[in-house]
Amino acid sequence: MKSGVTDRVLILRLIWKARTEKGFFPPWRLTGGRLMFSSRKHPKLEVIVGTDTVIKGEIVSKGAVRIDGRFEGSLAAESVIVGQGANILGDISSKSLIAAGRVTGNVHSTENVEIQPKGEVYGDIYTSRLTVAEGGIFEGRSYMQKSRELEYKPVEV
Repeated sequence: MKSGVTDRVLILRLIWKARTEKGFFPPWRLTGGRLMFSSRKHPKLEVIVGTDTVIKGEIVSKGAVRIDGRFEGSLAAESVIVGQGANILGDISSKSLIAAGRVTGNVHSTENVEIQPKGEVYGDIYTSRLTVAEGGIFEGRSYMQKSRELEYKPVEV
């Protein structure tokens, strides 16, 4: 019986992998099983800053940027993900921001800003949609604007 269960699990994993590679399933966030991005075209993850990395300067990307370490400077990308334990000191300009770590600086996001339960944002937020989960910290001003008032300009790389 145990062998049959193992075979079924293996078959389901193979089916999931095949459908995911063909684009039948959108990417899922590991926390909560909700969608990480909207259902339209997903930005490609272009930059990952690891947990033991410190970067000072400017990051400009046409895709998604994930910060798990420390970043000081300005960041412009289509989507920004601040991992738990990450620390950003500077301004962020993007379509969407998911903050599970600490952001100190102003955020300009044309679509949405999501502060997760362990996320912290200290600064002003300009966006059309703001979500702060229970346990999330937001200190600053929020400027809620319609999407057409906030214009995201793709960066030239």
